[in-house]
Amino acid sequence: MSSVVRNAAIIFLSKPTSYPIPGEHLEYRDDATIDLENVPLNGGVLAKAICFGVDPWYRLRMNDPEDYVPGQPIKGHGVLRVLRSENPDLKVGDYISDEGDFPFQEYVVLPKDAPNVSVLKDEGIPWPIYLGALGLAGQTAWVSFKAFANPKP
Repeated sequence: MSSVVRNAAIIFLSKPTSYPIPGEHLEYRDDATIDLENVPLNGGVLAKAICFGVDPWYRLRMNDPEDYVPGQPIKGHGVLRVLRSENPDLKVGDYISDEGDFPFQEYVVLPKDAPNVSVLKDEGIPWPIYLGALGLAGQTAWVSFKAFANPKP
């Protein structure tokens, strides 16, 4: 059995002036492949995407030419499962998340010094919840509530 598999991605095409339009600013492509057994890790990890979060601030990121590069996958929050590892801090089978720099593609090779990657503890909570209520959106809501709502017991 071949270890070469499809590695589909959401590709950034161009900076929108308003709402992103599929096919004009973003495109789903499934023509790339990756060799899961032989792709070099160089001290990093190979991980499979479980789910990605889609947050409004990604639209702002599209204005930064160094952040979203035409022809490259968009980046954002995700939950990934480690398939191979040369990083002693990340074990095969670990579920990981970060602060918004995972490329939106099926398989990702993360460098050994990938910033802000954390191992998620399996609490029996569906993984997408870590991107919503327990993720950036939930943190924003909590901080806003505590800072502006003046809650009383």
